[in-house]
Amino acid sequence: MDIREHKLDLDRESNKEYYSFLDDFPIIQDAINSINNKLLSFKQPRFFLFSQKKKIKAFLKPIEEVRDLKAKWSNKYITFLGKPSLSFNNLDPTVGYVHFMNFLAEVNHIVNNKYDTLVSNYMIIQDRNSNQINFIIAITSALLSLFGLLLAIYVLRK
Repeated sequence: MDIREHKLDLDRESNKEYYSFLDDFPIIQDAINSINNKLLSFKQPRFFLFSQKKKIKAFLKPIEEVRDLKAKWSNKYITFLGKPSLSFNNLDPTVGYVHFMNFLAEVNHIVNNKYDTLVSNYMIIQDRNSNQINFIIAITSALLSLFGLLLAIYVLRK
């Protein structure tokens, strides 16, 4: 059995477009992680929800900025997939192409998953706020109804 060994290395100077994806990835990832950490540490009061909607909407601008970064990156990635240009020096092009394109696809998958998680966390906070407002309205209505019933019973007893 003959085992082949390949050193998979891509020259950065010859493959600037490919490495631009890898250089942009940490920037996008850090932006997503920063906003996501703020979302996860967001505390909502139980009863007094004054200005909560404004605090929640404050997350929209950074999320839109990250969305634009991700969209730009994804468009560049899709264009690159249409006509990939990789320059292999001393590497079998078949093995190198499959490896490096799979790696780039995995990076794209990570970016998409992280962004989807960010949007999901934002939606959870919005839903939690809406549900909490509805709960407070329901409790208030029940208390007012109970008060009205007790008042009606008291008036009818006299």
